[in-house]
Amino acid sequence: INKIENKSTINSTPIAIPSVLGYSDIKATRIFDTSLQNILAKTEKSPNSLLDQLWILYSRRIQTFWPTSKEFTMFTCQLFFVGVIVTYTFSYTVSTQLELPYQVLMILVVISTYIMIIQYLGLVNEYMTERKVIVSENTGGYISFWTYSFSAVLTEIPRAIAQCLLFYFLIYQIRPVNPERIFKLFFLVCLMIGTIAWQSQIAVCSAITDQISIAYTITFLVLGSGT
Repeated sequence: INKIENKSTINSTPIAIPSVLGYSDIKATRIFDTSLQNILAKTEKSPNSLLDQLWILYSRRIQTFWPTSKEFTMFTCQLFFVGVIVTYTFSYTVSTQLELPYQVLMILVVISTYIMIIQYLGLVNEYMTERKVIVSENTGGYISFWTYSFSAVLTEIPRAIAQCLLFYFLIYQIRPVNPERIFKLFFLVCLMIGTIAWQSQIAVCSAITDQISIAYTITFLVLGSGT
């Protein structure tokens, strides 16, 4: 491993996450030791397969950004209480039937916006944290941007789906909105697709610049204009 690392062109600038070739230094990688040894044993003339790259990048993203059990519990509780507060706030008794569409619309808009902001606050930081390492590894010929994109998809979409399902459950338990089955499915599918599409926009905005403040600004403008 040290022999390969010495030949690599990976930038030595200190960063928050390890590179692919230094991934075995993470304590949790004992799970992936066998796979890593096979991959790193290859010469530079025999680059990692796309599947190997995908597995390492996905594993590293999970290890780097996946919260501890305490953090995950606190974050889930936060989502739960925010969803309950918003849903109850817009579950007041309407005086006329004309107010009902507005009430339903406000619940959906506020919940959807909140989910979008969660993605905005988290994903920009993740992309910018990984940026230097990913560029260096790609320049050295160790990974492909395509495999990095797929690894991001595999980690981000499940989170989006889980968050959407949580709010979907809260809304229909506290304030049934269009209780017909077809409308329930339509709402859930639209919420998931919208969240996933927004994640892809965040990825594009984060790829435009090396400055995290500028990336946040661009993403915020895109979010505001979309809203």
